[in-house]
Amino acid sequence: MLGMKGNQMRMAAVLMFFMVLSCAPAQASDDPADKDPTPIENCANLPPSASIDVFSWRETEVVCKRILRVVDGLRISDIRYFEKGAWVLAHNDCGPSSKMDAIDDIVEVIRLRGLFDKSDRWHDTIDVIWKSCIGLNGAVSTSDIIAFLAASGKMSKTLSDDGLISMIVIMKNKHQRGE
Repeated sequence: MLGMKGNQMRMAAVLMFFMVLSCAPAQASDDPADKDPTPIENCANLPPSASIDVFSWRETEVVCKRILRVVDGLRISDIRYFEKGAWVLAHNDCGPSSKMDAIDDIVEVIRLRGLFDKSDRWHDTIDVIWKSCIGLNGAVSTSDIIAFLAASGKMSKTLSDDGLISMIVIMKNKHQRGE
C-alpha cells in the first residue's frame, strides 16, 4: 500500500475486510456434530459430541451454562460454533485471551443485538465478530463492539449484520486516526 493516499488506503482496507468476510465460515467441517440440531436444556447431560477438541469436557459444560443464561433454543451445533468462535477470538488478539471470556463476549453481543431467541442468526453474528477480528488485525476488539452496541441502546436490536460491519469499519478508521 506504499504510495497510496489516505482515502485510497481506507478503501483498500475496507475492500480487504469485505474479502475476509466472504471467506468460508469457521464451521467448515464434515463432522456431523457441527450440524446436530439436538436441543440442549440441561448442560449436565451433554453428549460427548457437544465439545470440540480445544475445549475440555468441563469447559464445554461451563460454556453451555453461560450461553443458556441468555439464549433460548440452544442446540449442540450452536455450542460447537460458539466454542470455535471463542477459540479464534482468544488466539488472535481480538479481545479476551481467555476462551471463556470470549464466550461471554459473544453471548453479550448476541444479547445486545436482541438475538437471544433467534438461533438462525447466531452463526452469522459470530462470523461477523471473528472475521472482523482477523480481517482488521484485531484493531476492533469484542469490547469495542460491545461498547458500541450498549451505547446504541434499542437501535442495536434493529442493526443488520451489514450495519454492524459498517460500524466496525468506522470504528477501525477512528482507531487509526487516534479518535
